[in-house]
Amino acid sequence: MKKRSAVYLLAAISALFLFCQLAYVFYSNAQPSLCDEMLAFSTHFASIAAQHDIALFLVDPDVIALWSTSPAAHRTRRGWVASRTNVDQYCQRQSVTLGVMETDWPSSIVDKYRLKLLLDAYVDAGFRYVNVTGLDPKLSASFGIAKADPVPYHYLIWRDRVTVHLVVFYERGVEAYLWHGSTDLAKFAVHYKRHPSVIPSEGDDVVTRHFPLTAGAYQKFDFASVAIGHVFVQAPRNATDFLLQLAHSQFVECSAERARQFASKNSAGVDLSADDIAYLEQAKEIIRLGKTVLNDIGIPFWLSSGTCLGWFRQCGVIPYGKDVDFGVFIRDYQSRLTQAMINRGFTLKHVFGKVSDSFELSFVRFGVKLDLFFFYEESDHVWNGGTQAKSGKKFNS
Repeated sequence: MKKRSAVYLLAAISALFLFCQLAYVFYSNAQPSLCDEMLAFSTHFASIAAQHDIALFLVDPDVIALWSTSPAAHRTRRGWVASRTNVDQYCQRQSVTLGVMETDWPSSIVDKYRLKLLLDAYVDAGFRYVNVTGLDPKLSASFGIAKADPVPYHYLIWRDRVTVHLVVFYERGVEAYLWHGSTDLAKFAVHYKRHPSVIPSEGDDVVTRHFPLTAGAYQKFDFASVAIGHVFVQAPRNATDFLLQLAHSQFVECSAERARQFASKNSAGVDLSADDIAYLEQAKEIIRLGKTVLNDIGIPFWLSSGTCLGWFRQCGVIPYGKDVDFGVFIRDYQSRLTQAMINRGFTLKHVFGKVSDSFELSFVRFGVKLDLFFFYEESDHVWNGGTQAKSGKKFNS
């Protein structure tokens, strides 16, 4: 009897052990790892876009940094290939930020049917989405049209535990810089309240961690292919330059309404002389050239003094001005700046103050002066010094 009981007990233990093994195998097959899920999501998401002739590109600063700064990543004919370590780091994420050009993405106004087909394809594949729209920047900013039909700014597209934040980029301006609209975090937060299981460890921080909430502007960039596992995507070729632009990308729209009100109350901008018109074109060229030099050597700057006033008040250059003003933090000054400006055709006109106190540089090209005012940071305020050219008298502000 005891022998039979022992046999039954051994059989029961064996059966339980076998059940646990089968359960483990079943659970492992039924519940893919987050890495498998992330890679499968990325592959499926990109393939649907490709089937609808949508060119996506990577703009997630964290992911770009994985391959651009990794010594293990290597370049091939197709582009950059991430290392196994990079892939593992990518897999630890539950979200990624991608970009798409407005010319590639079906417009909700012009091509509603094509947009519906694309979004339906994602829904049929198990994806869900929410989007943020806004005024067409080509209309609202230039002409102040408040009732223009909305255009897409951002999409949040998710499936299971993984989410894509898709940013729509628009070409703007004469030089066709890239622009994206601001993110309506409140609307994205509603998505997370309705579907809290999507990214339980991150909440609605998926947007704030990886991409700016504000509208942004960038110089146009070229692309290179990046392979993360079996997923190939496009990414900015010059990753360092893109990440620097991203850090300073916040775009502040001038007020077209304020500019119209100013023009209606003042004669400025109405009856311009030939000299005024020539100065406006020369000043714009000075801004462009100065920006190029400072960007090339990595010195951040901003529009200052009268040039900033013209942008704020009139959405442009003050036509009766005679110079262009840039502001630079003294901590960003580089001794090679003067030679870099000379190499671009500028002539050094004045050097005021010294690097440790009230430093200022003035350059001239096309008969228009470019003043570089250097700002000094104190514990509770920022100041810059100025010097009157004729008298040499110093001023601080």
